Amino acid sequence: MGAQSTKSKLGKKLIDLAIRKIDHWAETQLNDIRYKSTYPVCVQTSPTHWIVGRYELKKINDHRFCLLLNDELVHTFYSKQSAMFYAVFNSQGYFKTGDAILSHDSRVLKFSDDVDLFKFKLYKRNLDSFKHDLYVNRLSEAENKLKCAREDLTKTIQSAKYMKVWDNIL
Repeated sequence: MGAQSTKSKLGKKLIDLAIRKIDHWAETQLNDIRYKSTYPVCVQTSPTHWIVGRYELKKINDHRFCLLLNDELVHTFYSKQSAMFYAVFNSQGYFKTGDAILSHDSRVLKFSDDVDLFKFKLYKRNLDSFKHDLYVNRLSEAENKLKCAREDLTKTIQSAKYMKVWDNIL
């Protein structure tokens, strides 16, 4: 019984070692492709982490994505698509398009935060009628601005999809 247990433990350790070596090899290959390629490579490494060229994208929550370059925060985005397109366009030198995406995404993020803030303030207790009316109006205005900003962002992303970033690859 002792020999069987020893063989089982040894087998598990060998499997763990092999898995670690395979993981190390895969990571090395990904980094080679990532840093040596002239075109950005998009790879999902976990459910909350993506690699887009030299950039890393991390999910904070459903509408917060951090874009990192060399472990330094570049921007926080509202949309994962916006962050990925921004990274691709900046990697390829299309800075105007990347800035347009960043600008529209920042507006959506700002108005989304405003809506959340006014909803929070509106549902506080002990509000007098003036403050209640004020927050209702501000919430309504912020929701309208958010709707327009989302439409602008969607249009920008839709047009960005048709840009020929990888013209020379084919």
